[in-house]
Amino acid sequence: MAATFTITPNTATFHALIQGSSQATGDLQRLTLAVYLDDPLTWPTLLPMVTTKYHVHSPVGADVVIDIVRGPGVGTLTVDAFGTGLALLVDLRRDRWLPTGGRTMGSADFLVTSGTF
Repeated sequence: MAATFTITPNTATFHALIQGSSQATGDLQRLTLAVYLDDPLTWPTLLPMVTTKYHVHSPVGADVVIDIVRGPGVGTLTVDAFGTGLALLVDLRRDRWLPTGGRTMGSADFLVTSGTF
């Protein structure tokens, strides 16, 4: 499936397969995607979109609050056939390099702040 992640003015387009989703009561949904990056420019586009330090807390009687410590914060995630929502890219890995053209495979973890997948 095609997927995009946008934090204005940057957009990264890649192929994604949902590998897992978890959510405890009162917490944000964590969405794990297997990603296939067929354009060598996608990795350097996605890398600065990772929020490496953040804190999620749920005040009594209020919505979940996310404190961004290091990183750009929330962007728009779209996964074809599953939906669109606001999400925080919190982990990005690539662990397989394919023979030609700079194509790579890996994984990306998102915290979904609004919308569902």
